[in-house]
Amino acid sequence: MADNSEREEELAVKEIEASFTKCFEPLSASVLECWMAPDVTAFFAFISERIDGRDARTPTYKDFFFALRRNLPEEPDFRLVSERIVIQAASNVAVVTYQLRDSDAVGRRTLTPAKQDDGWRIIHPRVSEHQVTDCHPAVACIGYSTGTCD
Repeated sequence: MADNSEREEELAVKEIEASFTKCFEPLSASVLECWMAPDVTAFFAFISERIDGRDARTPTYKDFFFALRRNLPEEPDFRLVSERIVIQAASNVAVVTYQLRDSDAVGRRTLTPAKQDDGWRIIHPRVSEHQVTDCHPAVACIGYSTGTCD
């Protein structure tokens, strides 16, 4: 059984996941920014290079959110619900995996927060989308690039 300090750390990491997901509901890059470590690194599917540092990442999210808003007919009403959350912690680093689901895809997320002087901050996020297919339930949602089981 975890002691109180371990439980507090787990709750702090869980708050990062909830806040990270919640910032996508209003498409707010500024909310997202406060959870990122200054030295965060990330890849985006639509950018060929790795993004190094919070200062480089924030404009990318602002551009991404702007593009989403531009392509939506009205103000988005996102209500994201995380499923199958698993938190694995080791010392001052954790790995948080979870998924978001809609009718067409399963969004898989992995956050790697690290304990820093000002609390837990994300040092690396990973996002992947997998199209829901008509495959057998045992292999559905694996995300074959063709969207079929061929």
